[in-house]
Amino acid sequence: MNFTPTRVATGVNLDWGWGGYSAFLDMIEIQVDRNDSKGFVPLAFDTNPATWTPPRGRPPP
Repeated sequence: MNFTPTRVATGVNLDWGWGGYSAFLDMIEIQVDRNDSKGFVPLAFDTNPATWTPPRGRPPP
């Protein structure tokens, strides 16, 4: 699976797609490490390939 992060004024956009594996994949899980000694934790789950933007009010990682 491929994804390309892009910085924008409101944070980060992730352009992603199934990369030819749509028959084997159901969703993408996006994890972040906020350097708070918790390690990587889930940020979001998405099932629609396209551009994903974090919800407003949530600081980018």
